[in-house]
Amino acid sequence: AVVSTQSTGLVSSLGESVQAADSAVDDIASSLLRDSLPPHPSRFTQPPTLDPPTPDTLVRLTTPYCARVVKGDGIVSLRFSTSNSRVYREIGEQQLDYDESFEEALSLLINSYPKWTPVQSLPNMDPEDGLGLVEELTEAQILESKEK
Repeated sequence: AVVSTQSTGLVSSLGESVQAADSAVDDIASSLLRDSLPPHPSRFTQPPTLDPPTPDTLVRLTTPYCARVVKGDGIVSLRFSTSNSRVYREIGEQQLDYDESFEEALSLLINSYPKWTPVQSLPNMDPEDGLGLVEELTEAQILESKEK
């Protein structure tokens, strides 16, 4: 019984340590995103033109490592660097906040780069939410799209 109590306390302590480390990694990554240069200007000389997305529209990140999902209290923040200034910290941290139900879809979009993902295959999303998410992320130059 003593060993069981000690092992339960050890597991609990380990869980708290992992959570603290995860939070620290999120803070460091967010700081790096804020301080990084934007994507090369020639890539975005004109804002991307996108007809309204359809469920068959294919999307992916505009550049690798331009965004990170950070979980908070009941929300999921997507922190990104695509609109950063070339002047150090001229603008503040860029983030878009979503309900926790968007976490899987956002993680899929970030982790699947450089593969193209159909809007209809975003997990845990009804079609309208998926299309709205893609439209918002494309306007923020986080995603690029093409038709199938």
